[in-house]
Amino acid sequence: MVDMRYARSTAGMFLLVLLMIMTWTGCSRSGSGTSGDSGARVSEKANLSSSTGGAVSVTVPDGTLVTLEIPEGALETQTELTLTVDATGSMEKTQAKSAGSGLYASLSIKVEPAVDLLETATLTVVFPEGSEGSDRCLVLKAGHIPSKQAFRENILKASIYRLGEWECSKVDLSDMADDARQLVEQTAGDTWQDAYAVFDALLFYASVFSAGGMEADSKACFTAYAGLCKESAVAYLSSLGPVGEEKNDIRVNALKKFRSLMVMCENPGEIVKSLDEKLLAADGS
Repeated sequence: MVDMRYARSTAGMFLLVLLMIMTWTGCSRSGSGTSGDSGARVSEKANLSSSTGGAVSVTVPDGTLVTLEIPEGALETQTELTLTVDATGSMEKTQAKSAGSGLYASLSIKVEPAVDLLETATLTVVFPEGSEGSDRCLVLKAGHIPSKQAFRENILKASIYRLGEWECSKVDLSDMADDARQLVEQTAGDTWQDAYAVFDALLFYASVFSAGGMEADSKACFTAYAGLCKESAVAYLSSLGPVGEEKNDIRVNALKKFRSLMVMCENPGEIVKSLDEKLLAADGS
């Protein structure tokens, strides 16, 4: 018998998943080269202001371009960012027009300082033209959580909510399934950045597992995402003081982010009502 609640949830999220993942990409744990493998490190700094944002880019010797774009208002204060990419592993042969002997097996992408963002930033990896067959995935190393991402031709674009360190490498469905199970069982974080990261990761996993014929794993992720996100919202609300103490730009921003997420999670009920009370008080209404 078909579980109609699951069917409705799957249908309701289908368009969102398509927008999130234009073309399926997967991820693996491979991160360091073996003895004798070639490797490279490239790094660049940029001093960005909160009011204007900006971007920082580096180019790996195999021709891959990595760019971090920070929108205005995403940084709390003016910040000097350092983008470092370590390319490791055997270089895979490709048909890329601008690549040398091929692509590195794995990229470790690190952005310092590791701070929470107030708005969504974009991390883009542009592989050499013609190398679109080398599908990769961006995974936040802390917790091994895949970012919201799309892979079109030779361009991998991901949404990020905090700065830190990512791995960009190829697929391993077995590793991915293990990571998804651990994510489903973990305790929800109490920041909107945590909640959005979990939301994106579980929908990403669900779509990839469905495409790979792993329907039980896909259903488990679809079933779990709303509950974990609601736990995060409740934990955040519990950390706040009485209504009327939210007249703080960062706190108001968090309340709005959580509210938007709860609406996406369907049937948010009392959680949205509580968030609205906080927001009305913050606006002085």
